[in-house]
Amino acid sequence: MEFFEIYDQFYQRVRNFILASTRDEWAADDLTQETFIRVQKNLSTLKDSSKLAPWIFRIAYNLHPTEGIFRSAADEIHSPVFIWANHRTHPLLLSCPRRRRQPKATHF
Repeated sequence: MEFFEIYDQFYQRVRNFILASTRDEWAADDLTQETFIRVQKNLSTLKDSSKLAPWIFRIAYNLHPTEGIFRSAADEIHSPVFIWANHRTHPLLLSCPRRRRQPKATHF
């Protein structure tokens, strides 16, 4: 099966799978794209084409250590980016000592 056929067949399912975990449209789009980049890069390593769907979803799931897509909501609201983006309304920021209220630079 050609990559573009795989992409057309699985794109929406993979995106829905990731979106259910991230609850963030932009993150889901980015991580879906990253999933299919990895699929395209490693398609030649798939030995059994009957295991294509589980293989693709495992790639999406395995983004967890590098992208954190399956982290809990509690982890998300304690991240510096979330606090910084919501600094005007989020009570967690107000509970921090004043010296820690400044957003730190993060690398993406």
